[in-house]
Amino acid sequence: MPCLYAGMNGLTNAATAMLAHERHLDTITANLANANTHGFKRRMAASHGTWMGRMDSARLGLQMAERNDFSQGSLLDTGNALNLAIQGDGFFAVESPQGEVFTRDGEFHMTGDGIVVSKEGYPLVWDGVQANIQSTGDPIVVDHTGAVTQGNRQLGRLRYMEFADNHLLDNTKDGYWVAPPNLDREPGNGKIVQGAVEGSNVNTVKELVAMISVQRKFEQASQIITQIDQSYRRLNRGN
Repeated sequence: MPCLYAGMNGLTNAATAMLAHERHLDTITANLANANTHGFKRRMAASHGTWMGRMDSARLGLQMAERNDFSQGSLLDTGNALNLAIQGDGFFAVESPQGEVFTRDGEFHMTGDGIVVSKEGYPLVWDGVQANIQSTGDPIVVDHTGAVTQGNRQLGRLRYMEFADNHLLDNTKDGYWVAPPNLDREPGNGKIVQGAVEGSNVNTVKELVAMISVQRKFEQASQIITQIDQSYRRLNRGN
């Protein structure tokens, strides 16, 4: 009976480990898929042991915790005056159909009506009143604080925000961030760089190395299940 109990614990622990490693692999795969996505922040996954059931049952499972890595991505020069990057903390604010959302992807463009929008067509949010942009007028200049001018005309200031805790932001399926209403925020202190975009902060080499390591751990857990199954078969034949 003790052998059977130990075997069941082994099966449970190995199966739990496989699920955790599978989730970790999904995270790494998503990071690699977004290695060239502007402003993308990689997901980090870490496993930790947890007791399953009563403390005296000696059953230890494996759970996976995830969070985003908000470290700076490399700035990529584009020469496009409507491409903007943030060096340091902060997020651009854009108006989506669901309300104000935030992004580090500064690959903006202008519509024929003189509205600066994201790739998805969401208008950039301005602080206060925005003057009309002339789509065929003088070049647009954005300084490091987000102030926008066109020729000798001051058009306004772009809104970019930073938050008390970025880890409380919710990431939407289309890559934008949503801030809970009670999350403290203030104007961004990062430096806006015109004519550039922020690249993903994914290091593909490190992600591939991590993938190999997690795959090995997944295979080891799978082998444990196979070994326990073979032991059960031998016990059943012996009976």
